[in-house]
Amino acid sequence: MAPFDDILGEFVDERFAPAEDAIEADPTTADRADEYAGEYRMTTFQTTHEKFLGLAQGTVTASVTDDGVLELISPEGEKSRWVEVEPGVFEPKTDDDASFGQTSVAIEDDYLYMNAPAPPFERLSWYETAGFQVSLAGTVILTLLSPIVIWPINAYRHRGWGAMRGYLNRPRLAILGCVAFLVAFIGGVALNPPFDMASWVYGFILWQRLAFGLLYALAIGAVVTVVSVGIEWQRVFVARDLDAGSTSRYGLVYLTTLVMALLVLLWQAWYWNLFTAAF
Repeated sequence: MAPFDDILGEFVDERFAPAEDAIEADPTTADRADEYAGEYRMTTFQTTHEKFLGLAQGTVTASVTDDGVLELISPEGEKSRWVEVEPGVFEPKTDDDASFGQTSVAIEDDYLYMNAPAPPFERLSWYETAGFQVSLAGTVILTLLSPIVIWPINAYRHRGWGAMRGYLNRPRLAILGCVAFLVAFIGGVALNPPFDMASWVYGFILWQRLAFGLLYALAIGAVVTVVSVGIEWQRVFVARDLDAGSTSRYGLVYLTTLVMALLVLLWQAWYWNLFTAAF
C-alpha cells in the first residue's frame, strides 16, 4: 500500500497546493497601452460572408491597467490578467489566469496571438467594433424606413390625398423603391432566419439565398436614387437657388440624408461580405 499512498499524497500535494506567487507587472507596460488596448476579432473567414460570424463569435477586449497589467476579457466575459515578460509577450499573472492551458499571449502589429492552433485575432478600428456596426445599422435602417411615415403625412398636410401622385416625384419614387427592396430583404431574412452557424459555412437554402440576392436589387436602386437626387442638385446649382428643384430645400436635404443612409447601408453589406451570401 505504500506506493499507492505515495501516489495519492503526490496527487493531493499537486492538486491542492497553494497557488504560486503572482508575477510582478512591469510598470512600463502602461506606457505602451495604446499598442495593446482595443477589441480583437478572430481572423477566420475575412474574405467571405462568413466574416459576419464575427458578430456572433464576439471579440476579445484588451486593456492595460495603470500598474502595467494586461487584462483580457473573452467573448464569454471571462477576465484574465497577464504580465509582459518581454516586448509584446505576456504570461499569466497567476495560475488562475492561465485558463484552458493558455500559457502565453503575444500582441504584435495589431494582432493578438494565443496558443496554436487558434488563428490570431486582429485589432479593430473604432468603426469595425460590433457595438458601432450594430448601432449604425439600426440608425440607418430607421432612417430609410422613415419616409413610410413622414411622406404621407407631409403630402396630406400640403396637398391632400388627391394630390399624392404629384407629390411622388422621381427622387421620392426611387427612394421608395429602395425602401421596398429593404423591407423585402428584412422580411426574407426574418421568414428564413440564417441563425444556424453551419449554414454560414456550408451554404444557405434557396429562400435564404434569394433574400440575400435582394441586396443586389437594393444596390441597383441606390444607383438610380443617386442619379435622381444628383439631378435635383444640378438644378439647384444651375439656378443657384435651393428651391429650384422639384422639392423644397428641406425636402432636398432630407432626400440627400436618405441617399447617404442608403450608401452607408450598402457599405455595411459590402464590409460584412453579405453580397457573396447569395451564391
